Amino acid sequence: MQRWFVFGGIGLVLMGCGGGPAGGPPADFPVTVDLAPVRIETVLETVPTVGSLEPDEVVELSPQVAGVVEGIHFEEGQRVKAGARLVTFQSGKQEARVREVEAAVALARQNFARAKALLEDNTVSKEEYDRAAAQLAADEALLALERERLKDMIVEAPFDGVLSRRRVSVGQFVNVGNPLVTLLAVDRLKLAFTVPERFAGRLAEGQAVELMVTPHPGRTFRGEITFVDPRIDPGTRTVSALAVVDNREGVLKPGLFANVRVVLGERAGALTIPEEAVFLVGDESTVYVAAEGKATARTIREGVRLAGRVEVLEGLSPSDRVILGDSRKLGEGTRLNVRREGEGEVPAVASGVVPGALR
Repeated sequence: MQRWFVFGGIGLVLMGCGGGPAGGPPADFPVTVDLAPVRIETVLETVPTVGSLEPDEVVELSPQVAGVVEGIHFEEGQRVKAGARLVTFQSGKQEARVREVEAAVALARQNFARAKALLEDNTVSKEEYDRAAAQLAADEALLALERERLKDMIVEAPFDGVLSRRRVSVGQFVNVGNPLVTLLAVDRLKLAFTVPERFAGRLAEGQAVELMVTPHPGRTFRGEITFVDPRIDPGTRTVSALAVVDNREGVLKPGLFANVRVVLGERAGALTIPEEAVFLVGDESTVYVAAEGKATARTIREGVRLAGRVEVLEGLSPSDRVILGDSRKLGEGTRLNVRREGEGEVPAVASGVVPGALR
């Protein structure tokens, strides 16, 4: 019986030393804590996804006529301007053909002029005059065609860009449509990505995107959405979109994999607190606030999650100071011994993930 009495006595002592309703120390026992002010920031609502970079324009250049390569006028990897001469074909036969048709046109013009004069004197019939006019028109059309064929012996760059590896050599016979070289426009790139269908209604042209690529860790690139697919992919339940990314520095390469954050919205004057100040009571997010030297519990409604911080939509005001660290030390009304209080530096903009975006 004495043994049970001892244990019971210990139980009574522990009950007498019990803390507040949250299980912390007695209300009169001061707890040393760190405080942080509520910070006012501009918050960006973002959705994380992945994407791939593509050239703004890409074309595989090939000849319009069959022939033998006479000259290659570029280096692999060279930047070229629109209209730059890239490949020329042997054109001696075509030049001779153009001169032949030019002679025929000159003769047809003389015959037409003569027929016109004789028609005015009623020396030739209207039928002969019409025949001379038709011959002149046919020869002029043939001359235009042969001159275009002569132009086709020269392959030019259709836009500013960078050339890939060449696929032909001087002296090689090339058929119509055979690839010569690929030209890519890379001063700006397209970013192709998808987002879950639940965000389709919030995705729009003109919205910003942020992206990071493995070759440049720690650097964030930015772009702007230019296209949102009007359809939802029934297989993946996602919507596709394109964004344009400035690449005049030439840092990014087509084909790179990118980690993407799509900016769905921006809120100025948002309230944020350190993530470590928030704990769960059941399904509710709760913080302790320092008020008149004591701890007071507040239930809050969270917004977006930031880097080490949480946006607070309801439950706090800009003048509040939240308690950091282990909430198990605290109870309602616990007296506080403030060890340190943060200054709450304010960054220009903070990006945060929309609740539920990762699920």
